[in-house]
Amino acid sequence: MKTYPLLESQMGVLLEYIQNPNSTYYNQPVYIKLSKKISASRLRDTFSEIVRVRKELRTRFVWDEAGDIRQYADEEMQIYIPIKELTEEAVQRYIEDDFIRPFDINSGEPLARFEIISTEEHVYILLDVFHMIADGVTLASILSTQDFPTAYEEGTLKPIEYGMYEAADDEKEKLLSVNYQTSKDYYTKRFKGCSFTDISSMATSAWGMQLTIIEKLPVEQIEEWCRANGVASNALFMAAYSIVLSKLSREETVVYTTINNGRFKKKLRKAYGMFVNTTPVLFHIYGTQPILEFIEAHSVETMNTMLNSDYPFTHFCRDLKMTPSSSFAYQGVALQEYTMAGGERADCIQLPHKLCNEDLHCIVYIRDGEYEIRCQASDALFSEDKLRKIANAMKQCVINIMSNPLQTVSDIEITNETERKDIIACCQGETLDYDHSQTFVDLFIKQAQQTPDNTCVVYQDKRYTYKE
Repeated sequence: MKTYPLLESQMGVLLEYIQNPNSTYYNQPVYIKLSKKISASRLRDTFSEIVRVRKELRTRFVWDEAGDIRQYADEEMQIYIPIKELTEEAVQRYIEDDFIRPFDINSGEPLARFEIISTEEHVYILLDVFHMIADGVTLASILSTQDFPTAYEEGTLKPIEYGMYEAADDEKEKLLSVNYQTSKDYYTKRFKGCSFTDISSMATSAWGMQLTIIEKLPVEQIEEWCRANGVASNALFMAAYSIVLSKLSREETVVYTTINNGRFKKKLRKAYGMFVNTTPVLFHIYGTQPILEFIEAHSVETMNTMLNSDYPFTHFCRDLKMTPSSSFAYQGVALQEYTMAGGERADCIQLPHKLCNEDLHCIVYIRDGEYEIRCQASDALFSEDKLRKIANAMKQCVINIMSNPLQTVSDIEITNETERKDIIACCQGETLDYDHSQTFVDLFIKQAQQTPDNTCVVYQDKRYTYKE
């Protein structure tokens, strides 16, 4: 039996899974509602064909003698696809309360689930795939753009020769290459002494209910401005995120992560698997820098991350001992969030994560002719009000940048005056009471006498004690 290593993108999910094996955060549940004209048994046959041909859906994990985790496609695996009869009311309860449950990578159970539910009025498809074996592009291939419509209409699928397993073998070789060392040197030098910018609230545990706040801007207006000023729309939104993060953290250098689909090679475009790349980015916020120059710097940084992609993010965190916090992602094409069956169009509804440990995550994508600025986070780290202010700040920042392309970075406001006071207040730290008869100098001297060796000032990679 041939086994394969894990992609580093899979390894990142695995490390999170080991810490929280009972979490459903890395589930990707979706449901589709169709009319009764669609045959439930034909739907089951459709998904059986997808499972038969797309071997990644039959992935199992094993530990070798050296203690390393490996993966392979189980040729004997049969994924049971039940057809259930329920009432409309019962199916909604089932979707909300019972369908989403943790995957167990050690049990040998399939890491993909398919169910068909028939009611008096509709036929429902329920699907859930563990993130270690599939990313969003994979789900789009299953449901909307490729495999499901083809398998439903034609009954068969053609194999895809190059996928997650083959890519994992190739990646293993890259980790021994000169390019790996070059990329490692780039990141080590660029991020030495840095830490990720964090504006979350302190909490004993990051786990909480997932919050989502959405703001919108018209695509046509954004694209026209970007063309007129010679900048890319992803760099515009990313620059806005850097400005917002800088203002809320009061830091002149911001460090966060960004993600891409990891499918730069043509042979990966339709491949099944988990290829999402996470990369760190760093920006210096110079107030006198022209805003268009600042936006262009984000295009350059993005290009540099692509050129140095042979150094995985898991290795970056391990080697530099950095823990990621906030992140930004840009979805540059309109999402097809529907599928076709028997000439019938149906929406693919993503089910929300109820529990997550997510720090601030801002994702921008196109839907129905609008850019959606979606801010997500755990309510253990962000209040709903704070998250709403951040999402609005992103929107206002983009609007204010576009109002005058001749501005400098310091000219860009992220809110109006009233909102500015509110958002600064919500991001302030703990307020401590003190003896108002003493001056700041008196209090400083007293603290220095009590804790002379404690860190007093931190600036970039430098630290100074009270004694110093």
